[in-house]
Amino acid sequence: MKHETILELEKFAARLAELDQVSIRDGVSTHFIEIRDSGEREVTVGANREGLLHLALVCLTLAAKGTEGSHQHFDEAGLVDKCDRALIIALHAAEWDS
Repeated sequence: MKHETILELEKFAARLAELDQVSIRDGVSTHFIEIRDSGEREVTVGANREGLLHLALVCLTLAAKGTEGSHQHFDEAGLVDKCDRALIIALHAAEWDS
């Protein structure tokens, strides 16, 4: 990825992080994220606006960092309010990226 693009991603991630911090009030997060297993080979990730912003921030931060294998866990031990299955968002290169 071009250096200029990475800088823009980092700037965008910093701004998104500022917006994400607004959802913490008196030390308590207002994020709501749930990961539901439908039992039909389908997983649904649901969230309120603050939760979706946080998920977007995680994805953008991983993309900006650019380190193969960088990842973030979402499960009942973390920020997820309801969790049937753990979710891991990870950065992996596509076959055509090499």
